[in-house]
Amino acid sequence: MQQLKKVFTLFALLFLVIASIPIQASASSTLQTDLVDGLVTKSDRLTFDLFAKDAYGNKIEASEIEVLNNNQVVAINWDDKEKTSYTLNLELGINNISISHQSAKLNYQITREHANDGDVIGHFVFSLDAFTIGQGYLIEPIEVPIIKGRNAAQELDEILRNYRFSYKSTGTVESGFYLATIHGDQLFQKPVVVPDVLKMSLNGVYDETLYSEETGLGEFDINFMSGWMYSVNNVFPNVGFSDKYPLDGDVKR
Repeated sequence: MQQLKKVFTLFALLFLVIASIPIQASASSTLQTDLVDGLVTKSDRLTFDLFAKDAYGNKIEASEIEVLNNNQVVAINWDDKEKTSYTLNLELGINNISISHQSAKLNYQITREHANDGDVIGHFVFSLDAFTIGQGYLIEPIEVPIIKGRNAAQELDEILRNYRFSYKSTGTVESGFYLATIHGDQLFQKPVVVPDVLKMSLNGVYDETLYSEETGLGEFDINFMSGWMYSVNNVFPNVGFSDKYPLDGDVKR
């Protein structure tokens, strides 16, 4: 019993010693963007995403990060729990972009070449699909010219009209554009079927009959959280179509 008491006392003292050692959080942070260093473009606007995390993997507040273009502060476009988006107003010639948080820093050099509004300054790949409800492609992948001065909402508007779709939206193609519903004879050519993997994620909260061919396909159909989303190069932007500007080589879905 005496030996056991000694062991217990030693353990308790060891615990107190360990508990008294201060734990210092690492000051390191990680910054990652989808910008490309050395990019040459004729676009005068460029939206990019910043993923910033502290040493523990938590998102760093956007207010703690400095983003500069040629030493001028770049305003936040949109901020969420995963990433922060910024839109660069590119100057003709060299644009030196710096992003910093404490000791972490990223530097990019982007060159803007001259082009007039209306000029074709590149191409992107576009597709429209409803695979999540078994409808497949509504517009198979196509190559679309990028017109300087036009944003993604203006491009979307023209593509949908060219493929005989109509739509309802809020905002305008110039600002605050949100795609609510798409209408067209091409819709619902196949039975509505939610894939099994999605059914599991929805935990049974869906209804494959909850839609109307007359009102088209859009928000709240099948599931109360459904709606049209878009991705660019397999990333879902947190800005609307009217705040996104296509770059040459983009894949927009």
